[in-house]
Amino acid sequence: MALRETLEQVREDIAAGHASGANEQEAKDWFITPVLQALGWRGPRRVRLEHPAGRERVKMDFALQGPDRRIVAFIEAKVPGADLESHVGQVMTYAFHEGVDLCVLTTGVEWWLYLPREKGDPSARRFAELDVKGDSLDLLADRLQSCLGYDEVVGGSAGERARLLLEERRNQKRLLDEFPRTWRRLLEGPDEMLTEILQSAIHEAIGQTPTADQVKEFLRTRAVGQVQTSSTQQELRTDGRRRTGTTQSTGRAEQRKQRPTKVTGFVLWGEHHDAVHQYDVLNGVAEAVWRREGANFSRVTTISSYFSEGPYERHSKPVRIGTSNYFHEGAMNFASMEATCYRLLEGFGYRTDDLKIETIDG
Repeated sequence: MALRETLEQVREDIAAGHASGANEQEAKDWFITPVLQALGWRGPRRVRLEHPAGRERVKMDFALQGPDRRIVAFIEAKVPGADLESHVGQVMTYAFHEGVDLCVLTTGVEWWLYLPREKGDPSARRFAELDVKGDSLDLLADRLQSCLGYDEVVGGSAGERARLLLEERRNQKRLLDEFPRTWRRLLEGPDEMLTEILQSAIHEAIGQTPTADQVKEFLRTRAVGQVQTSSTQQELRTDGRRRTGTTQSTGRAEQRKQRPTKVTGFVLWGEHHDAVHQYDVLNGVAEAVWRREGANFSRVTTISSYFSEGPYERHSKPVRIGTSNYFHEGAMNFASMEATCYRLLEGFGYRTDDLKIETIDG
């Protein structure tokens, strides 16, 4: 019987409840042996039963051997429902010391496949975890055939596939492990992009934009679990410290009415400037700071990724700042423009309340 048909039959038997209460020998007879035979492991020339291994000569349930009679894989069977994790160490140890390149721990329902001679703890050497009851037949057939089929194991391709799968699992684990570490670093020392995203999202929600210091303090306190919410909320001061007071919430419809739809101008350091486009405000503020700072303005590229020396390709719409060699991104929404203006002022030590952007509200 072909492998896929065998897996379908085993799955039907499991669904019918045959795995429930089955002992180890029944699991081998009903679920494991049929799969091994479908994979090409048939007869005493290819399969040794109760093969002694290790100094203790513990008997492995199945020892698979190639044409030269060399053992190429150990398979240890357990009762369906058994905790496979508690049996891994023993199987891996025997396989390693016997020089076997592949070993499997299975209940017939679950199949855990290992490369015992790789480095790392047992879990770091597991390259596949298969669930006959839950995984797709395509996945089961592919993994078992490519990694445990007789021709594939003897020909060497099974080992190559197993190592690729192991590397994929290790990369996935490294990726998932890095999420919390990177997130914590971002919260403890917020980068520019994360700060701007929060500023933009908050503005989108209520029509107001927090300063970069306010965002950074929130993220830092969030990282150590100190953010608290209550009916008496903590408000953020412009200097970044907290004060306690009550706030009144407004309905979403009312908040949307406060959202600016058109820029008409801005006031900076008491001087009024007209503006037609949103980028006119950023350009005007940036030019004013450039004229005040002179050569010190070169620091602008470290303040925000929206600024560059020269119109680099990262800008979809580069706008020159005055007659300088510095440019800023012109294609941005109101929230990003406003947040960038505040970041620019803060970055050079100016007060954010020195700037007032004039708009027509919708």
